[in-house]
Amino acid sequence: MNDPILDKLIEEVEANEASPLELMSAFVNMVSESNFQKTRYYKPHVLKYLDSETYRGQHLACSGVAAFFLTEFEDAKDQLVAAIDILKHGDVCGLAHMVLGATYRSLGEIDLAVKELHLSLDMLKPDGHFPVFYSYAFYQLGELHQVVLEFETAKKYYSQGLDFIESHPQKTAEFRFLNGLANVYSNIGEMSLAKKYLDKCLNVKDISLAEKSRGLCDLGIYFFNREELEDSKKSLEESLKLRKKASLEDASATSMIELARTLIGLDEYDEAISLLKKALTIVTKFNSTAKKIKCYLLLANCYTYTNKYKDATSFYSKYIQLNTEFQADREREVFKLKNKQIADQKEIVDAKNIELKDTLEELARVKRSRKAIFFSIITAIFLVLLTEVFLDPIIESNSYNSMISLLVKVCIALLLKPMESIYEKILFKKAIKLTDNI
Repeated sequence: MNDPILDKLIEEVEANEASPLELMSAFVNMVSESNFQKTRYYKPHVLKYLDSETYRGQHLACSGVAAFFLTEFEDAKDQLVAAIDILKHGDVCGLAHMVLGATYRSLGEIDLAVKELHLSLDMLKPDGHFPVFYSYAFYQLGELHQVVLEFETAKKYYSQGLDFIESHPQKTAEFRFLNGLANVYSNIGEMSLAKKYLDKCLNVKDISLAEKSRGLCDLGIYFFNREELEDSKKSLEESLKLRKKASLEDASATSMIELARTLIGLDEYDEAISLLKKALTIVTKFNSTAKKIKCYLLLANCYTYTNKYKDATSFYSKYIQLNTEFQADREREVFKLKNKQIADQKEIVDAKNIELKDTLEELARVKRSRKAIFFSIITAIFLVLLTEVFLDPIIESNSYNSMISLLVKVCIALLLKPMESIYEKILFKKAIKLTDNI
C-alpha cells in the first residue's frame, strides 16, 4: 500500500523542505498507474497540503485527476473545468486540459475531447512537472482516432508518444503506446505486427496489475480472432483474475464479456450466460453503453443456441433499440469531430492565404516602387529636354525678370511628384488585379 516517494515528500512538505506542487506531481504520476487502493489512500493526505486559496486551482486539478482514474467521470469533469477557470494557463492547467480531454472521451464527447487534448499539448511542458501526461495526450488522441476508424492517424499519435517516452522513461506509458499500436495493427488486419506489439507490451517490466490485465485481455481477443479459442480462454481468465484482484470493476466487466464470447465459441453456454449477467450489472452501474450492447447481443445469442427463444427475442429487442440509439449518437459525434477538423483546416488555409496575399502585396509594392522610380527618371529626362528645347528660350527672353525665370523652374520641379503618383496609381491597380486572380 505504501509509496516510499510519496511518504518521503509528505514528510518534506510538512517540514517545509519541499513544495506542495512537488508532492502533487508525484501523486498524479502515481495515480496514472491506475492503482485504485493507493489513489484512495493518498488522495486526502496530498489534498490537505493544497487546501488553501493560494493552491485552489491545483487542489481542484489534483482532485479531478484522481476522480478520473477512479472512474468518477462526472466529478472529474466538474473539478477539472473549475480548475481550468482558475488557472487559465501553465503546466498544471495543461494537466487539467489533458485529463479533461480523457474524461470527455470516456463520456463519449469526442469533439470536446480532441479540443482539450490539443490545448493540453500547447500548455504542458515536455520537461515540466507532468511529462507522463504530456505523452498521455498523444495516447488519448490515438485512442480517439481508433474510435473513428482513422487508424493511420492513430498509429501516428501512438508512435509520437512512444518516441517521446524514450527520453522520459515511464513503464505505464510505454505499455499503453505498445498496446495501442497492437490494437491498430489488429484492426487493420496486420496480425503478425499485432502479436509483436502485444508481446512487447506484456514484456514491459514492473507494470501494474491494471496494465498487465489489459494486455492479457487484448491478447485473448487476438487469439479469439484467430479462432484459437483455448488460448483465448486462458488469457481472458488470467485477465479477469488480475482485474478482480486490483478491484478494477469496470475493466473486469470487459474481461467477462470477452471471455463469455470465447466460451460461446466453445459451446459453454451456461458459464457464458452467468458471466454476461454479472457483466451487465457492472456496465449498467457504470453506464457503459457500448459494453451493454455487447452483453445484450451475446445473451441473445446464448439463449438462441440453447433454444430459449423468448429470452433471446427479449435481448435481441434490447440490443437493436440500444445499438440504434448508440450508433446515431456515435455518428453525430464523428460528424462533429470531422466538422471541427475541416474548420481547423479552413482556418489554417485562410491564415496562409492572408499571409500569402500580404507577401504578394508587399512584393507588388516594391515592384511598383521600382517601376515608379524608373518612370520618374524617364519623366525627369523628358522634362529636361522639354526645358532645353522650349522653355530655356522663354526663360532667356525674360532673363531681365528673375521671378518669372525662377517660377518656371519651380513648376518644372513640382511636376515630378504628381507624375510619380500617377504611375503609382496605375501600377497599384494592375498589381491588385494580379493578386485577386491568385
